[in-house]
Amino acid sequence: MGTNDMRLTQELHVIRAHHLHYSSLLDDYSKHVDFIENTKSPLMNTFSKSDRVYVEKIMKRECDNLLAEIKRLKVELNIQEKRLKNVMGLVSHHCIWLARTRCSSAFSFFAGFQQSQYCR
Repeated sequence: MGTNDMRLTQELHVIRAHHLHYSSLLDDYSKHVDFIENTKSPLMNTFSKSDRVYVEKIMKRECDNLLAEIKRLKVELNIQEKRLKNVMGLVSHHCIWLARTRCSSAFSFFAGFQQSQYCR
């Protein structure tokens, strides 16, 4: 495996690590939004009934919007993850093909050298 192949492989693994970190951040963010949506604030008791209903309605709508956006980002992340796996597979197959080609060329060279007139 050449230096460029190693560098590319390392960069792909770094991208994969960033994807995993981003995925965990999205999961954490989703849990925080769920917590905010499902936990009633004691401050709400100080509001009038109509204000409380209005604020709860807005909070529900905004939490739903945030959760929908998180879901959309997760779908995009999954698509990118599949693409990254495809690229990693292509790189590994390319590296294996190069290694086999080089070994085969070296074997052919040495096999021809031994059969030449200089080795008799």
